[in-house]
Amino acid sequence: MSDVTLRKRERLRAVLDREATYTMGALIPTPDIGNGGNRRHNPGWVYVVFGAMVHIHGSERQAAVELADPIHWRMVQRSGKHRFPNDPTMWASETPMTRGSYRFVKTRYITLDTTLDAVLDCHETASQADATHIGVLTGTTGSLTHPDKTNLIYGDGKIVKARYKDQRAEPAKIDPATGEIRAKQFDSEADDFITGGGSEVYGHNFVHLDARNSNENERLILTVAYAPKKGGEAMVALELFNRVLPRYLNTQAVVYDMALRGTHIHAIQCTHGVPAIVKVPKNRLGEPDDVHLGAAHWTNARGEAGTLDIHLIDGEPFIKTLDVEGQQSFATLLRIKTTRVQRADKTWRLYNTYIVPTEFGGGCLRIRLDQTDADRKRLNPKTKQPFNREEHLRAIPVGDPDFAHAHGIRQDAESHHRKLDDSMTREWAHSVGRQHQTWDMLMWAHTQNALAVAYHDKRRMLEAAKTIKAA
Repeated sequence: MSDVTLRKRERLRAVLDREATYTMGALIPTPDIGNGGNRRHNPGWVYVVFGAMVHIHGSERQAAVELADPIHWRMVQRSGKHRFPNDPTMWASETPMTRGSYRFVKTRYITLDTTLDAVLDCHETASQADATHIGVLTGTTGSLTHPDKTNLIYGDGKIVKARYKDQRAEPAKIDPATGEIRAKQFDSEADDFITGGGSEVYGHNFVHLDARNSNENERLILTVAYAPKKGGEAMVALELFNRVLPRYLNTQAVVYDMALRGTHIHAIQCTHGVPAIVKVPKNRLGEPDDVHLGAAHWTNARGEAGTLDIHLIDGEPFIKTLDVEGQQSFATLLRIKTTRVQRADKTWRLYNTYIVPTEFGGGCLRIRLDQTDADRKRLNPKTKQPFNREEHLRAIPVGDPDFAHAHGIRQDAESHHRKLDDSMTREWAHSVGRQHQTWDMLMWAHTQNALAVAYHDKRRMLEAAKTIKAA
């Protein structure tokens, strides 16, 4: 069923029913009343609810307006009393939370690095339970050879446009009435980034890893992190894969863009035994390079052992031959199986098995996908660097029949970006600074997962009702 929708109250209910809402709220520090000041009017979980409403309704101002609706605020109050019946300190206040109250606590307590790290851990744990609930990354379908879309982890970087323009372009403004020179507001931690489309954006870069099932709107954000320009998106993506993959042992492949290079693919495949589906960068002419891999041992159809000279083009192995006129030709090797073997040190080796064309003797050929000892000894005469096999060889290359199905899921990451942009006024960030925007992104991920579970549950309820009515 693709026509399932959620009303405003259902979206608020999805956040209130989520256990992680209250777990995250407990991680927000509480001020010591003994040091002076007023007692906080609302417990931590209400601030998480407000943060989620910011992304549902598009701005902090609109979130405050919606929560000021007596019906909506009574839902918040009842949720707290139902979950904490014997602890009035955990109940929402009698009056709705204001935008100013949310901003004060967000600035003073929520956006501490220790709090953000704890909230991220909580989100990743909650996402693991969500994945089981909606049937994602269970390994019940597909395999390493033919990965299924529901068992893929895919991700991308997203540049969030800064709330204020770069002050370097116009550092001050002049009041036309008084002539007073005022410094412009700006985001000092933002930077210039180049998007995949080539446009320049001034803002903050974040990396998120996702998973989904085959139903509309049932996709999860497994983790999200800030990616500074110094160090690059790829290193942050690798750190997130290292955090997430141990939680999902049935993952059949990871999908990312060409920000991941050979060194990152090597780390993912050897550490976790999971193939990385990534396109191979083209050369300056926009064409794939012809890279000589070397001799590969194989057994032909008659059981005789031999070697074949293998070349790599666009991540795919070929047998290269020359005719009497010196013209090159390339024979395709058909991949039939991807396997992995775990070493004694718990790292992995990945192999692809290919069918050799009959004109070359038939039989099967197995090629190792990670860097070998021979590769390390094979130095590039110009750079003096060892041969980087993962830079040129892919478990599932572009020409493979499984590539379009698996790599096509990256378009879903772009859909996530569209939803994020739609949750911000004119696509501008809700707040200023790295820490504030990290909290906003965590709340966005928290909200999207809550809605994914709500869509899943409502779809199952409607399908059950339809079955009963038909019976």
